[in-house]
Amino acid sequence: MPLVPLLLLTGIGFSTATAGDSGRSEKAEKVRVVRVIDGDTLEVKIEGAGRRDVRLIGIDTPETVKPRTPVECGGKPAARALKRLVDGERVRLITDRRQNDRDRFGRLLRYVERGPMDIGLAQVEAGLAKAVSFGGRFSRFENYRQAEGRATGSQRGSWGRPCRGDFHHPRTAEGGDFF
Repeated sequence: MPLVPLLLLTGIGFSTATAGDSGRSEKAEKVRVVRVIDGDTLEVKIEGAGRRDVRLIGIDTPETVKPRTPVECGGKPAARALKRLVDGERVRLITDRRQNDRDRFGRLLRYVERGPMDIGLAQVEAGLAKAVSFGGRFSRFENYRQAEGRATGSQRGSWGRPCRGDFHHPRTAEGGDFF
């Protein structure tokens, strides 16, 4: 079964944040995804502001496009999954007051939601991303950490073969492409 319907059927990645949650109390804006760069970064079109790169808050996926870095185990599946979830779609970008507005590369730092689905959480739950806090604990940290524990325990995605949790190791002879 394709990943998106599977995620929708199982409820994986649905945001548990509420209107009063600190992760939602900041600015939210609707945008169109014009390109998926890798498993944790997209390019969006913001009305009146043009195109911007967005780094998903709270996740890190294996590299696929970093200069002078080999494609890492699980990177291509993470990028393909993100593409299936959001490429060409209208999504909500949500800030987190606990995080900076931009990362050191100038990318917007945002949660990305499509309907009720928290896209970063979906990537973690599928075992395609690690829950990572770069600029201090983010508002949805506990949800992401618990999702990572479930993915690790069931060896989903990069937690299983051939990567076995070594997200930043160059692709193995088996290719690191598990779906």
